[in-house]
Amino acid sequence: MIAWVVGASGKIGSAVCRQLSSQGLQVVGIGRTENRDFSYGQWTVWNPAKVRRAQLSLISPDVVFFLSGQTSASKARSDVTSDIRANLMALINVVEAAIYRGNQPHIVSAGSITESRLDIDGLSAFKSISTIAGFYETGKAVQRLYLSQYARESLIDFTVLRLSNVYGGTNTQVIDRGFLDQSIKSALHSQRLVYYKGADFKRDYVHVNDVAKAFVSVALKRDATRNKTFDIGSERSVPIKDVMLLLQGLVEKKTNRKVALDAISPPEDLHPVEREDRYVDSGEFKRATGWRCSTDLSSGLKLAINMWAQISV
Repeated sequence: MIAWVVGASGKIGSAVCRQLSSQGLQVVGIGRTENRDFSYGQWTVWNPAKVRRAQLSLISPDVVFFLSGQTSASKARSDVTSDIRANLMALINVVEAAIYRGNQPHIVSAGSITESRLDIDGLSAFKSISTIAGFYETGKAVQRLYLSQYARESLIDFTVLRLSNVYGGTNTQVIDRGFLDQSIKSALHSQRLVYYKGADFKRDYVHVNDVAKAFVSVALKRDATRNKTFDIGSERSVPIKDVMLLLQGLVEKKTNRKVALDAISPPEDLHPVEREDRYVDSGEFKRATGWRCSTDLSSGLKLAINMWAQISV
C-alpha cells in the first residue's frame, strides 16, 4: 500500500509516518520545505495551497492523509482567505493530484472536534450557528461537502477524523500551536503556567501516538470507514485547572524545582466555541476499527515531558 502524508512535518504527520512505516506501508511524505531528516520513505516538497499539482513523478497513492490546514478558530477569523486556501483549495489540489492517473484513492482528512457542531451539509444542528461555530469549522464543513461529492462520483473514498485536543509534541525544536504542548515547554523552561478562570473549560486530551494509530486504522479498515466521519478522543473530559495541576506536579517531580501556576481571565474576544466544555464519543470508530485510546492523560504527559526535556538539553 502506498500512502501520501500531506503535512508530514507536523506533530500528527510525523507520528502517522512512523506508524505507517512500522506497518510496512510505502510512505511519501509531503511538506512545504525540504526535510533531509525524513527517514520513512520518499520526501516531496509541495505546498498544495499555492501550487496546483505536485511533480508528476509522484507515485499514485492508495491512501492519502491530509493533515495540513490544522489552524484554529482565531487564526481562521483573522485571515479567512488564507484559511480557505489551507483547508479547501489545498485539499482539492491534493485530491486532483491523487486521482490524476485514474486510481480511486482513500482520502483521510483531519478535522477538529468542534466540527461536530456542524452536520454533513455544513448547516448547524443548533439554532445559534453564529455563536457556536466559526470560519474554521465552516471551512471544514465545506471540505466534507467536496469529499462527499468526489465520493458520489466514484473518484475517491474518504474518511474524516474529528480530533479532540491532541498533545505529545514533535521531534524538533519547533512547537506547534497546541496549548498543552506549549504549557509543557513553558514549565520545563521555568516559565509560569497559566489557565483561564471563570469556567471549567473541560477538554478531552488525546496523545498523538493514539491519534496516529487511529489514522492507520482507517487505512487498514477501508471497507468499514469509507465515506464516514468519526470523532476521536480519550472519552474523558478534564477541567483545565485539573490538567494544569497535574502538569505542575509532574514537571516539579521531573525537575526538582517549583513551577508557578496562575489563573487569569480569558480575553474578552475569546470565541464562544472556545468557552464551551467538550465531550467526545469514539464508540462508532471503536466498533468500526477496533481502535482504542491506550494512553491516559498522566502517562501521556510523562511521555511528553520526557521528550521535551531531552530536546531542551
